[in-house]
Order: sequence, then structure tokens, then C-alpha cells
Amino acid sequence: MFFNKTKEKSISRIKGSLIRYIVVSFVYILSIFLSVVCFWSKRAFDIEFNEIINTLMGPLGGAGNAVLYDGLVFCVPIILVLVVLVVGVYLVYDIRKSGKLSWERETNYKKVQVRKLIIIRRIWSWVSVGLFALMLLYVDHSYQIGEYVHYRMSDSGIYEKCYVSPKSVNITRKGKKKNLIYIYLESMESSYASKDAGGFQEVNYIPKLTELANKNVSFSNNEMLGGFYSNYGATWTLGALYTSLSGVPYALPLDGNQAPTGKEFASGLITLGDFTKSQGYNNEFLCGSDADFAGRRMFLDRHGDYKIYDYYSAVKNDVIKKGYYVWWGIEDALLYGIAKEEIKALASKDEPFNFTMLTADTHFPEGFVCYMCEGKYDTVTGNVLDCADRQLADFIDWCSKQPFYKDTVIVIVGDHTRMDTTLVEGLTDKERTVYNCFINAAVKGMEKISDKNRKFATFDLFPTILSAMGYKIEGERLGLGTNMFSGKKTLYEKYGYHTVEGELQKNSDFYLKEFAPELIEGDKN
Repeated sequence: MFFNKTKEKSISRIKGSLIRYIVVSFVYILSIFLSVVCFWSKRAFDIEFNEIINTLMGPLGGAGNAVLYDGLVFCVPIILVLVVLVVGVYLVYDIRKSGKLSWERETNYKKVQVRKLIIIRRIWSWVSVGLFALMLLYVDHSYQIGEYVHYRMSDSGIYEKCYVSPKSVNITRKGKKKNLIYIYLESMESSYASKDAGGFQEVNYIPKLTELANKNVSFSNNEMLGGFYSNYGATWTLGALYTSLSGVPYALPLDGNQAPTGKEFASGLITLGDFTKSQGYNNEFLCGSDADFAGRRMFLDRHGDYKIYDYYSAVKNDVIKKGYYVWWGIEDALLYGIAKEEIKALASKDEPFNFTMLTADTHFPEGFVCYMCEGKYDTVTGNVLDCADRQLADFIDWCSKQPFYKDTVIVIVGDHTRMDTTLVEGLTDKERTVYNCFINAAVKGMEKISDKNRKFATFDLFPTILSAMGYKIEGERLGLGTNMFSGKKTLYEKYGYHTVEGELQKNSDFYLKEFAPELIEGDKN
């Protein structure tokens, strides 16, 4: 009887130790996991908390696996070592010690050992709690989560004051409608140019893009090659597409970012695709990845009824064999070949066309090395940029020799600044700008255009592109954007970079009512 009671008491103590161990170890493991992942993400990327939230909350189908692989290779070994060494040792020591003391007779020795065990458990508990607190401070410092929450709890009046709806102004043009070829170059910054050209590099990784900018119209934040700022809500691909096509930053609420799975996607928004569709254009979007990623397909379908050509279209059309998959789907070398065939088909029709494409080879981390990369530089990213530069220049050269060229405006922009620090380490957001170039812009008085020392953002592209296509915009503003060809001050120039960025981060009831009323109706239901 005594033996059974002692055994039950021992088992009870061991169970108590296990419960304490599980709770305290969970706190420790969570702290280690989040700290290591945060350290890796800040080391690998240059992104904001807003980008992380919107990416994770949105559809992730079709995402490239290079980022995930890089994260696993870095994080998993460190986490396993720290967890096994600390948690494993504590588990073995605590359970063995606890079990041993449960069977020993009541002695002063046992009492001393019990006190030691209790002290060790308390130290372990306080270490885990302290580490958790330090982790919270570290993550907040890295991503300014407190500031993000503060802004989201504040109200902005920027849309009521500055938003111009395309419905409220006259947009007209005379003469034959111009075609549009709109090229988004993944993560293409002007920072990749050499210092003597306006960039920050010892060598010019994008000499041909620099030459195109110098020969055509390229708006700059300085006297040489520069560009525009990735405003808040436009620092990742979907956000950049959404903002540049509508003049409105992507600021749907977190639960609202599930809109791609519903029937509507910002139903009140009026975009470039909506406008060109209303003008009789054939809209098409080409990418080498899965168009469903982050809701791109639904956004473009609901705003412009674009024909979508993506990775799966290439498989269906026998451009690539089933099972072929590199990087995010297919490399840009194949993508440009597809683009040529699709544009020729569009040009053969009676209607004008709006052909938009998105490259991917220069996506972080480092970029994709294809068979066309020459390996002249000692960094992967440098060689990928050089290859992307040559491919784009060859494509523009091909366009210039086609019959449709004289009636076509070509717009080349980066979608946003690079999401890691490769080749741009140490540069601030104010120093890094996104590349832009307008070819064949149909604007009168081009010689009087003020294109240097300008402060402008992704949302300024919408009215600027329409102006380049020959459209006259009443008031020279659409969305939050300003037509750069007009010479009028942008919001950044009028109110200041930091003021506008702060307002964009705040909550806005007007935003939902005007651009995404279906989310409000959904809440009511």
C-alpha cells in the first residue's frame, strides 16, 4: 500500500514537471523561433510589416520556392541547435531529478536537492519569460509594429482632401488612339546604375536601361538617372500593380485582403484597365508565374477584363513541356518570346491594345541565372541585372522595328524597390528610387517638361501614363496621382514625403466606402 502511494505521488510529480516543462519550453521555443526568423528576414529583406501581413493574408498559390528554401536553410539549423541544447538538457535533468527525489526518503539531503530543483525551475521559467519579452522588443524594433498599430488606429483625411475620381473629370483625346506596352521590371531600381550615371554602384549594372532613360523621358528625383518612390501600399508586387494602375495605394483591411476569394475586388476602384477597356482597347496581362498568386488574376479580371497569360497558359499552349518549372515558373528569356507573339496577335486586330507584362528574373533572393547570363560580375545579382538589362533592350529594339511601333507608347517601370539588401545595403528609402522610362510619349510641348529633381510616387503613374498615351486630363490629377507631364506639384512636393507617407498608413473610412463597399456590405451580412 505504501509502495503504491509513493509510486502515485512520484507519477504525479513527474506529470507536474512535464506540464511545467511543456509550458515554459513552448515560451522559450516561440521566442527563439520568432527571434531567428526576424533576424533572418531583416538580414535577407528590406520589407515593412505591412508587406508581410498583406502577403501572408493573401493567396500564396504560385509563390516561388527560393525564398522559402533560403529561410529554411538559415533558420532551421539555428533553431534546432538552440532548442535541443537548452530544452533537451533541461528536460532530461528535470525529469530525472524529479523522479529520483520522489523515491528518496525524507532527509535533509533531499530537502536541499528539492530546493535546488525549485530554484532551477524558477530560473528556467524567468529566463524563458525574459527571452520572450526581449523577443517582443526586438521584433517591434525591427518592424515598428507599435508604430504600425498606432497608425492603423488613427484616422486619415487624405482621400477626402486629395482623391480625384476618374468619374468626376473629363478625360479626352484627339486623333488615333495609341497602343500601350506596359512593362513592369521586377524590383528594378535606378540604384543599380553607376554613381556617375545617378546610381550608387561602382559599375553600371543597367547601362542599356540608363541609355533608354537618357534618350527618352524618365522622371528623376535628381539631376541624373533617378526615379519614383515606392509609396506605402505599393512596396510589393500586387500593391504596386494596384497603386500604379489606379492612383490609390493598396490599403484594404486585413480581413479585406481575402477579397480575391470573393466576387469583387475593390469594386469602386477605377483603374487604367477599366479606362482602356471602356475606350475599346484589348487588354492583356503576361507573367511567367501563376497569375493567381496574391490575387493578381482576380484584380485584373475585375478591372479591365484582361486576357491573362501566365505559366499555366504556357503549358497549355505547348510553349513549355508539362513539368517544366524554374524560379517562379518560366524565365524571362522565354517570357519575352511569348510577349512578341502575343503583341503581334494584338496588333493584327482592328482595336488598339493595352499589353502589360511582369518579369521575374530579378526577384529576390539574388535573382535567377538563365542561359543568357554572361557571368561578368562577381555577384549573382549583378549578373542577373546585367542579363535583364540586355534582354529588355533587345525587346525594345524588336518593338522599334515593328509596324505598330509608331502608334505605340512603351512604359517601362520597376514594380517596387528591391526587397533585400543585395547591392543596396546601407541605402535609405529616400535614396532608393524605382526606374521609369516613357518611349513615344504623345505629349505636346515635350521640351518644356520638368523631369528632373521631382518628388513623386507609384500613385503618380496612373495619370502620367494616360497623358503619355495622348489623353488630356481635366485638372491633371487622378486618384492621388499627378500627371508628371503637366509640371504640377505632386502630393509629395506639395505636402512633403513624410507627411503623405504618414497619412497613407492611417485608417480611412472613406477608403472602404469609395473603393471597396463590398467589404462593408459583407460585414453587415
